[in-house]
Parts: sequence; C-alpha cells; structure tokens
Amino acid sequence: MGSLPGKVRMVTWSAILAFLISGFGQGVWGVLLVGNLKTSPAFPWAVPVMALVLWLMWQYLGGGMVATQYVGVAAPLFSS
Repeated sequence: MGSLPGKVRMVTWSAILAFLISGFGQGVWGVLLVGNLKTSPAFPWAVPVMALVLWLMWQYLGGGMVATQYVGVAAPLFSS
C-alpha cells in the first residue's frame, strides 16, 4: 500500500482528470448544440454526432485506440 500523501495525490489527480474529460465532452456538446440550433433546428443532427464523439472518447480512454507499439509500455503501469 502507498503512503497517505501518495494516495491523496492520486485521488486529486483522478478528480482533476475527470473534470477535464467531462469538460471536454461538455464543450464539444455545447458547440454541436449551438451549431445545430443555428443551422437546422428542426433536425437534431447534433445528437448522433455527439453519440459518435462519446463512443470515440470511450474507445480512446478505454485503450482501444492505442497504437500497438505502446501497449507493452503501458501494460505494467496498470498491473497491481
């Protein structure tokens, strides 16, 4: 087990990273929504586009889009 300052640092970093990731998603959604309302408010094209963006974010953050050359480097970092 790590020390208390190390655990606090890890929790703090996780909270900051979660804030940045959600802020990115909200920013993209805001731009898409405003663009949709300005161009064609009758057709909600921003919804399927945002679904695609969320899926791509999910794939990237889950490691599905990582180049194979980095998999061997990153694997030891996630093993406990």
